[in-house]
Amino acid sequence: MFCSTGRSPPGPWPAAFARPSTCKHTAHALENRNREIQLLYEAGQALSQTLDLDKLYETFMHILKKVMHCDHLFISSFEKNAGQIYSVFAMENTTILDVSSFPPVYLEPEGQGTQSRVLRSGKSLLSNDWQSMFISNNNRYYIEDDGTAFTPEQLPDDAEITRSGIIVPIIFQEQVIGAIQILSIFVNTYSENDLRIAEALASQIAVASNNAILYRRAQFEIEERKRSDENIKRQVERLMAISEFDRMIGSSFNLDNHLPKLTELVCTYLHVDAALILLVDAPAQELAYAMSYGFTQPAIKELRIGLGADSVGRSRLEENRLAAFDLHEAGVHLSQAKFWQAEGFHSFYAVPLNAKGVLKGVWKSSSARP
Repeated sequence: MFCSTGRSPPGPWPAAFARPSTCKHTAHALENRNREIQLLYEAGQALSQTLDLDKLYETFMHILKKVMHCDHLFISSFEKNAGQIYSVFAMENTTILDVSSFPPVYLEPEGQGTQSRVLRSGKSLLSNDWQSMFISNNNRYYIEDDGTAFTPEQLPDDAEITRSGIIVPIIFQEQVIGAIQILSIFVNTYSENDLRIAEALASQIAVASNNAILYRRAQFEIEERKRSDENIKRQVERLMAISEFDRMIGSSFNLDNHLPKLTELVCTYLHVDAALILLVDAPAQELAYAMSYGFTQPAIKELRIGLGADSVGRSRLEENRLAAFDLHEAGVHLSQAKFWQAEGFHSFYAVPLNAKGVLKGVWKSSSARP
């Protein structure tokens, strides 16, 4: 190709020659294309750096705002079987909104809505006269910076509304899985070039978000397996403890000989730091010390609690289990509070002890952990 800013060849131009204006246009188009390729390469690199969906969408927002005007950005996921659209990311100007408060919307009937048209057809939409299309939506919402949603009837008079917009589908493995809405409060904001860039970025978001979802799912399954393994471990510990209880009780009828070991085993099984057995002294109407494990103060052996005097005493009278995750929380009252604080306990659990339907005492376990 021959390009010249000087004197043109005489006579009719050969086919091999091009006019200077044509060359400049071609060079400009080539330069734009090279910039787009560089942008997409950098976007791909940036989007592949994280498997966190929230960070992924935020990275996409920053990339997009570098190449085109964007007052509002909404990214949604689409559940085709349910026919519902869910907001997964939203940005108003520079503020990222909490989408957990956004209501899901149903896919609108054929030919209606803006986002619904794109989700149904899998084809992008560009408009520089947005409001003329927006009035066809059945589900219409305007979102304020604080996340407040307004219907058109509730919209404040001074509200800035969308006047130009691009919606591109997010397509993965030939299935529409969501949409990206790029919106402006100004007219005639977007061009076909902007649309082409948005479509290219949407294809990258499709792959990156799918990887992030697969990673999140894998992490969830790993955690589930860990919980399952932990449950199996606890069940084995429980069976071993029960077997040990049976062996000890069957070897002697003198329970006093076995209480210390039984108490230690139960603490181990329940993963608590200390345990206390209080038995009913009927004539004195008190709960009196019988056995303990894990306490450091000798004064524990002198402990006596009046029936109904505090939360532990009431648990015996009311035949209720009692759990407290904070010994200082409202409604939890323990006598000799300084004693419990000196032991460093944070939480406890108390249950009544029954023998053939008759209450005999209280079992109390305590922990220094919340």
